[in-house]
Amino acid sequence: MKRISIAIVSVAAVAAVAAAAQALAPRTAPPALAEQDVRVVAVVPFTLEAPAVHTFRAEAPTYASGDLVVLESNGATLVPTDLPCRVPMRGAEVLQQVNRGSSGVVVCVAPACDDASGDFRLGPYFLSAPMTPEQVDRAYAANELANARARGQVRLTESDLTSLSAAPVVLPDENELYKLAADLIEAYVPDEQDTVRGLRGY
Repeated sequence: MKRISIAIVSVAAVAAVAAAAQALAPRTAPPALAEQDVRVVAVVPFTLEAPAVHTFRAEAPTYASGDLVVLESNGATLVPTDLPCRVPMRGAEVLQQVNRGSSGVVVCVAPACDDASGDFRLGPYFLSAPMTPEQVDRAYAANELANARARGQVRLTESDLTSLSAAPVVLPDENELYKLAADLIEAYVPDEQDTVRGLRGY
């Protein structure tokens, strides 16, 4: 089977997501987000031909599929630091934040890890209590999810997920996944051009 170039796939995926987001943009301002809430802006499902390691979790599980997600917070700074800070989560899984997040908009890898269970793609999506993501294990993540549900965090509906999602893409490896993430950063966080250049390797 003839392979379509990654560049073409990336542009098509970003264009589809951006068009969907624009079509769904509310005519009035969306409701304010609470401190640990996030709004899902866009979703790009992916499959990797070469599995990758989820380095943001203590067990370092592998994954060969998942989603790139664009999330919007209440404007709080989400710049990763060496100190405990809030990190994006989807269900009982910590996400790999790709960009700085100083604008409150983050692009994340939401991996479907080998040890995942249940219908995790619907979330809920939320920000954790202050922590360092590399210290998160399954038990800690499950506790964060329980706390999120107790706060009233709700999952996406299937209709929401369909509306927010671009067509699935198949990529050779994690390097190409991060190049696709660079396209999303360029589209949704245009002031982070240094991040975009770094992910693209120039």
